[in-house]
Parts: sequence; C-alpha cells; structure tokens
Amino acid sequence: MTTDNATHLGSERSNEDLLKKIEELKKQNEELSTRLLYLRAEYENLLKRTEKEISEIKNVANERTVKKVIELKETVEHAIQMVKEKADASVLKGFELISAKIDEILKSEGVAEVESVGKKFDPYYHEVVQVVESDEPDGTIIEEVRKGYTLNGRVIRPSMVKVSKKRGG
Repeated sequence: MTTDNATHLGSERSNEDLLKKIEELKKQNEELSTRLLYLRAEYENLLKRTEKEISEIKNVANERTVKKVIELKETVEHAIQMVKEKADASVLKGFELISAKIDEILKSEGVAEVESVGKKFDPYYHEVVQVVESDEPDGTIIEEVRKGYTLNGRVIRPSMVKVSKKRGG
C-alpha cells in the first residue's frame, strides 16, 4: 500500500466517522427538539390549568361574598317591614335607600332573583316546602317562602316554594 492509498483510506475512514457523528448529532437534535415541544406543551397546559384553578377559587370566594350580601339584603328587607308603620318616614326612606343600593350591587355582580310564583316547579331552581291543594294545575308554584338567586346564570340558592296539587285529583 502506498502512502497515497493509506492517506486516501484514512481520509475515507475520517469522512465515514464524520458522517456517523453528523447523523448522531442530527438524531440528538431531533430528540431534543421533540422533547422541547413536549415540555412547551406541558408548560402551556400547566398555565391553562393554573388559570382555571385561580378562576374557580375567585368564583367560590365571590359566591361566598354574594351570599353574605344576600343575607344583608334580607335583613334590611325584614327591618323595613318592622319599621314600615312605626318609624318616621325618613328612617323608612333610609332603609329603602340601603336596600336599593344592595340590589344595585348584587345586579352588578351578576345576581338575579329566581322567578317563582305562577311558574311551573323546576327542581333545579326551586325547593318544595309544602304541597297545597288549589285550583291551579299540579306543580304550579303558588307561593314563595324564601327567594332564590342565581349568580351569572348558575343557581346559588334555590327558591323555597309552596306548590299546588289540583283539588279533587
């Protein structure tokens, strides 16, 4: 073997080694790129999950606060009924202003009263406390014992109602 042949063989072997190394590096690059894509997707899913959990926590906290404001509203309404005939007109007016402000706050937070009297009983919105014989069709709400409320369309407290049962049926 001549020196030229030996150099040529060495050069071929060197080229083969370089090509193998390049292929290995390409494969590593592809694996790392794929891993990076998976990690990015996992990170984005974690962000979405965290945002959803934070939103749920805010909703629960908001619902708790809204329920307390509803209790306050009912207390003020009860006070209005108590002082309606006995108190000075300005005291009554003060309570009515407070009640109106509470209603305004609840409405701005997405709270609405559940419609009841005259409606057909719906177990999602109403809770039966008594069945009363009447001339109304079965299942018609004839009296509301306690108001129900929704928050952004979701029931947070069902109405307590009296429901009709057709007489003679």
